[in-house]
Amino acid sequence: MVCVFPLLIFYFVSNFAPVSVNGDGLYFINLTTSDTKVPSVPTTYWCVVEKMPERLLSQKHHLVKLEPILQPYVPGLIHHVRLFGCESTATTPYNGPCDEIDGAKRCKKEIAAWGIGSAGAFILPEEAGYSIGGPDIVPYYMIEIHYNNAPQKSGLVDSSGLRLSVTSRLRPYDAGVLLIGTPAMSKSMVIPPGQRDFAFKGLCPKECTGNFPPTGIKVFGSELHAHASATKLWTTIEREGKAIGDLARLDPFVPAERHLQLFDPPITIMPGDALTTVCLYDSTNRTETTFSGPGHSNEMCINFLLYYPTVEVGYCFSEPKAEAVDEFFSKKERHNTTNPFANLTWTDGEARHLEELYETGPNKFSCLNKEGGPIVVPSVPTTYWCEVVKMPDRLMIQKHHLIKFEPILYPHIPGLVHHIRLFGCDATTAGPYSGLCDKFGLKQCKRDIAAWGINSAGAFILPKEAGFPFGGPEVVPYYMIEIHYHNHAEKVGLIDNSGLKLTVTSSLRPYDAGVLLLGTPATSKAMVIPPSQRDFPLKSVCTKDCTALFPTTGLKIFGSELHAHGAATKVWTSIERDGKPISDFSRIDPFRAADQHFVMFDPPRTLMPGDSLTTVCVYDTTNRTETTFSGPGHSDEMCVNFLLYYPAVEVGYCLSELQDEALVEFFENRQEEEQLERRGTHSMHKLSCPQGV
Repeated sequence: MVCVFPLLIFYFVSNFAPVSVNGDGLYFINLTTSDTKVPSVPTTYWCVVEKMPERLLSQKHHLVKLEPILQPYVPGLIHHVRLFGCESTATTPYNGPCDEIDGAKRCKKEIAAWGIGSAGAFILPEEAGYSIGGPDIVPYYMIEIHYNNAPQKSGLVDSSGLRLSVTSRLRPYDAGVLLIGTPAMSKSMVIPPGQRDFAFKGLCPKECTGNFPPTGIKVFGSELHAHASATKLWTTIEREGKAIGDLARLDPFVPAERHLQLFDPPITIMPGDALTTVCLYDSTNRTETTFSGPGHSNEMCINFLLYYPTVEVGYCFSEPKAEAVDEFFSKKERHNTTNPFANLTWTDGEARHLEELYETGPNKFSCLNKEGGPIVVPSVPTTYWCEVVKMPDRLMIQKHHLIKFEPILYPHIPGLVHHIRLFGCDATTAGPYSGLCDKFGLKQCKRDIAAWGINSAGAFILPKEAGFPFGGPEVVPYYMIEIHYHNHAEKVGLIDNSGLKLTVTSSLRPYDAGVLLLGTPATSKAMVIPPSQRDFPLKSVCTKDCTALFPTTGLKIFGSELHAHGAATKVWTSIERDGKPISDFSRIDPFRAADQHFVMFDPPRTLMPGDSLTTVCVYDTTNRTETTFSGPGHSDEMCVNFLLYYPAVEVGYCLSELQDEALVEFFENRQEEEQLERRGTHSMHKLSCPQGV
């Protein structure tokens, strides 16, 4: 039997605890903390994660009403309570500080919220409800309670939360929450002290709203949100390049109140509309710079839109590009090494110049789904995006072999997807994830299985005698794809739904296939390539001590992918056996970074235990004025060779790099560049030959 399935991006809805039922078919669910000792600090975010009652998991329900449970009632203590869905199957019950939840288990699908100053219960329009429960979702939800203990009182005990009213009588539309404005933890939000009407704005561009249905979305509620120094907040709508009016406005803005505005009839946002959220701040009573953050003395600029029908977009933000803000501050003297902006002195001219930068300078846009995954590819040159998904249950019953994989490029935008790699996960904490790779614990999923790269010739088919092991009852049932987006032109609004299509079979082949990485570690601190060099070599060795772990009959290599970036001109791997060079294993001369350099060997080539493998990359930096280092970006460099082989062995990586001490000594002496080349000898290399992954 052969099963063909794509690695898809899965979106999960979610769930809760104690329940009662009334005669109208409504279920009442109380989700609260229990005798929490409120910390005696100004700002605390407390999270409670609970599993839903089993009776709500048999079918989908609608959340139609929510109201606060404040026990005991302490005026002003609870600033807000937010409700989130959970998307990780590793989620477990929790009651404690939000910042102590494992990042991979966070529940971040925004559903609903109650805030200070709200008039009791919040009731949804009769035509819509928030989706809750059902058999296909992760059965956990989370509330986040923001305690505002400004006087820092001790001994406060709280058992507050939310009461939810849900029904199995589904309404015509699923409701959703869309966050627009500026990211809550934007490093680019800097508000100088002593300013009366300092403006900061966030844009939701037309490229993101282009994902809305043709009839648009109906916004029935808006909650503009900022903190203590905000004085005016508003969101405007622009359609076909023309301003058509305010979506919502608060003037004046009173931070101590909840600012939920309900619209009857709802306001329609059409695909292609642009939404601009503006916040004005008064910092005349402050002597220090204000930054974004969760605390009452920090700031935000966000609008929570409540709407129907639900769409995949969950967040639509913009913020000034960090490079532009850094350039502004590079001209100012800094005294605080922990926060270099904290103790700055300001003139009115400098403050207005910064405000002008915020108004007219370049922006970074984020158009994300409800789990924080991309709807639009980030407008930066290099992005590594990771998707972790659970394999179908039928593949977990017994071991299978992956025998073919091919790319899904949708839509096909030439050059955008540089490569897609497939990894197995070995940590039991791995769970569904969609987001930037550097925000995910990549050590959970690092077992290289397969890869596709730019300009590869379609499908990759393994030799008939081998397959990559896949599934089975004893493995962690998660796999990860890593997509390298190369948006060199920094275009805004590129939409991508790419991935891999895998062909697996339960008819096992004679050998398990494996992937062996040779060369230099991908983020080696010892890779330093000076500018203005024509043939600068860098080499690494896989020593006989590592290959001695191979079986006595050796490894059969059926594929090789030599990999480097934009400065590389020649790349090769050579074999030495019994102290004598016997041949090039694979060579690409000339090397063109824009191509994928995958070479198949038929018949396979044999590596014997005790062989040494040297991988060499030659670089041309005559058109560069700055030093080149190792890294993932196109302007960084690498020097690796991915070998596909059988039978699989425990060795996953056989790498080397120049010893740190040798490099430090070189830079301390500041000798000529040629000496750096001469230091690339085996005796000065640090070797890595880890078994397994």
